[in-house]
Amino acid sequence: MEGDPLRSIEAPEIVNMIQAIEERGARDIAKRALETTGQIFRYAIAHGKAKRNPASEIRRSDVLKVAPRVNYARVDAKELSRQSKSTMALQILAWQFG
Repeated sequence: MEGDPLRSIEAPEIVNMIQAIEERGARDIAKRALETTGQIFRYAIAHGKAKRNPASEIRRSDVLKVAPRVNYARVDAKELSRQSKSTMALQILAWQFG
């Protein structure tokens, strides 16, 4: 087993890795790292290099903080119509005098 490091990796080590990435402020990369780790172990199992996938025992929601929701400003239909008209007028002017 010493010659095969995949067999020695356990779930807590993966959790530590994911949390270290998240602490850097890279939550999306931490999420992808967990997914990629799972893919590596699935490949290793298929090719006889590992017997189990410790990444499959970990859920994102168990180790990663919830991302804050961001609400973006909404444009009313009336305002949108005004903005489209002024944009169209500017395009016509640019076309005529440009």
